[in-house]
Amino acid sequence: MDSLSKLFGGKSDLPLVVVQYKRDEFGVGTEDELHWAIVAVSSNKSGTIVGAVWQVINRVYSDGRGIVWSMHHRSEVELNASSKCLGGVIIGSIKGKDVEKLNTLIESNHVPQVRTKDWNCRSWVMEVIQYTLMPKGWANVPIATEASLLPSLKVAARASRDASIKEGKTMPLLVDFRA
Repeated sequence: MDSLSKLFGGKSDLPLVVVQYKRDEFGVGTEDELHWAIVAVSSNKSGTIVGAVWQVINRVYSDGRGIVWSMHHRSEVELNASSKCLGGVIIGSIKGKDVEKLNTLIESNHVPQVRTKDWNCRSWVMEVIQYTLMPKGWANVPIATEASLLPSLKVAARASRDASIKEGKTMPLLVDFRA
């Protein structure tokens, strides 16, 4: 049995979340510039959030390759382990038995392909939402653009920052999507 099946097994109605991370020069107040990832949350107990994460990252090469994007997946990540995590927005839910199917769909259908000069990790997340999560019924809110997620992401970022200051440790918070 693979790690996704072990982690998610027979669990039902697990949150699917767009999670955001600080970048060196961007944080609270610049949510439109943060790094985004998709997370299927397996556990959210006592302020500790654990889940499977899918994301794309870029590397900049000076040997002529330029910017190269690659997809990364980890079956089990504790969001609290990164001080850069500024929480996220719950966009839907998935049954534990379907997480492996989601992984296969993402790996098969969402290899990073730069479509415009402004394409980035947020573009990739939107592609996953629009072409996989929404058609499968896993994203239960109509998300048309990156801008539609920003108001909720701003709430999550501020709440996560404030909770982290209050608790003295990283406390990413998940908020519901607000249209």
